[in-house]
Amino acid sequence: DGNNNDQFCMLILEKSAPDMYRVTVINSGKPGLEHHAASAATPPKIKYQAALSFDGIPASRAEDDGLWAMLVLATATPDNSVYWKQPPALYDKFLPWLIGCPLEHYLASSIYCAEGERPLKPPCEASLDLRAGQYGGTGEWRALTYSLRFLLRDTGFSVMKSKLVKWHLRSQLLKLATKDLVPAKALSASERIM
Repeated sequence: DGNNNDQFCMLILEKSAPDMYRVTVINSGKPGLEHHAASAATPPKIKYQAALSFDGIPASRAEDDGLWAMLVLATATPDNSVYWKQPPALYDKFLPWLIGCPLEHYLASSIYCAEGERPLKPPCEASLDLRAGQYGGTGEWRALTYSLRFLLRDTGFSVMKSKLVKWHLRSQLLKLATKDLVPAKALSASERIM
């Protein structure tokens, strides 16, 4: 719709215990990525923690129909004034309600802690992978592949094995696209113009 705030995020909801959930937000660009941990350790690139995981969410909050209805309404409705205000409602309203505290407090106690201190709620290892932000309108693809990487790493895959799965996926998609182009060669010049 021409709005610079368009962004594709993935939400992964996992039941971690009979009455507890884990929610992971996968974001590959702005708006929203500014709420994720970042590192400038490898200049000139700034890498971000694309996956934010929130453990220990009570089932009463995670299974609340009102939350999910409002989240869909706020994010799926074009030009919705609730969503397009900065920061995005996902980070400013929905996640704090879900986790029971301001997002900044949660991040300070689980990710950003003083040197030598242990986090109160250590994040899952898979969410600590740093990734480059999106560029060139690749938000959907990046969010999907970051989600795949997060799920693979969370189940015990190494970084290298996760990369191999991603490359195999890309290879298969390229083969499918090439196969889809074969019928175009059989078209006559007049059919190609239409």
